Amino acid sequence: MKVKVWESFPPPSQCNEDIELNPFDEPVSLQGIKLVRTFFSTLTNLPGDRQLSKRATEIWGNGLAETGGSEDQIRVVGVWFNEHYQTWPALPTIVQAVKVLHETGTLPAERLENKSELAAMAFLQAADALGLSPFECSDALILAGTLAHYAGYRREHPRMSQASVQHDIAGYAEWGNSVANEILDEIQDGKGALRDLKDYLFKAAPGDESGS
Repeated sequence: MKVKVWESFPPPSQCNEDIELNPFDEPVSLQGIKLVRTFFSTLTNLPGDRQLSKRATEIWGNGLAETGGSEDQIRVVGVWFNEHYQTWPALPTIVQAVKVLHETGTLPAERLENKSELAAMAFLQAADALGLSPFECSDALILAGTLAHYAGYRREHPRMSQASVQHDIAGYAEWGNSVANEILDEIQDGKGALRDLKDYLFKAAPGDESGS
């Protein structure tokens, strides 16, 4: 299975070799390379090495060039990302941020929500309505997600090995683990698209006065 670097959360230089090199199917422009350097130069809070491989530079360069953003705009997006995110950037998030900056002239003082996060909020709100505790909800959602994932592979990729599917599921779990704290920080601060989950996720258990 191909790992699309521009959708990945670990540093692109650390992705495996089975990579679709250039989804735009064209050589990276000099302007694209400048935009990549400008963006990554702002990410002082990123863990580990910020050096991109040549193939990752091509993907990011073409992706950023396609946004039509200037170096100044890309720098603004980088500073914003550095302030509100603790994990490695995914290109779709940065493209979305450039689009928001184009349309509104500014960026929010919080993370940009995505489809997965909004769906997660809907699931958690449904669990709250069902009277499930956060731990009970977690058990149910992990089972539901695993069932959906395996069913999808049985339906669309029946020859995929069990080990490959397990590896894929583990990758999604690692992604969730990497972004959970920054989302929860926003929720506790009453910020972000998922802020309405604060009462459910952080209310004190009966007899426990330590909750937020």
